[in-house]
Amino acid sequence: MWRGRPDSAVWPAATAALLVGACAERPPVLVLDHAAWTLVAREDDPWAAPPDATCHEGSGRAEEGYFEVSTEACSWGTWTQPALIDGEDGDRWEVELFHLDLWASSPATAVVELALGSQVVLSWSSPIPAAAGRFDLEGEAPGVGEASAAYLHVHNHGLNSYRIGDVVAYGRR
Repeated sequence: MWRGRPDSAVWPAATAALLVGACAERPPVLVLDHAAWTLVAREDDPWAAPPDATCHEGSGRAEEGYFEVSTEACSWGTWTQPALIDGEDGDRWEVELFHLDLWASSPATAVVELALGSQVVLSWSSPIPAAAGRFDLEGEAPGVGEASAAYLHVHNHGLNSYRIGDVVAYGRR
């Protein structure tokens, strides 16, 4: 039983320790498995592919700890898989994105997005042409369950290559 008084010297320290513990971040958790991505059929693509969009099986693949997309045979592609974790509203997601030099015969825009269901969590875009780059993307995710569908979407004009690193969630206890 607590015998101290709220105005005692122990009370502020005990209260602070409880508050810090309640708000501490959980260790990072892997959200997705790069080997589990499957290409979404054009007619099922949530991004509503334009009529001239193409993407062939094999345009995206797990390679050396990344998911790599080559736009040589994929001008517009979306891949899906179930999320690996039960998340909480407000979890912070992070991912590394790399691309080689972005080239196209005419100016365009490159887009990479990661979504849970219909909510885009991470989004990146760049004008084309552009020099090679590396980016750390952050976003806030809704709560997810193991059966929640995650989507990775890439659209681009020209012959380019993207690498998506591990998607990691950070959340509160």
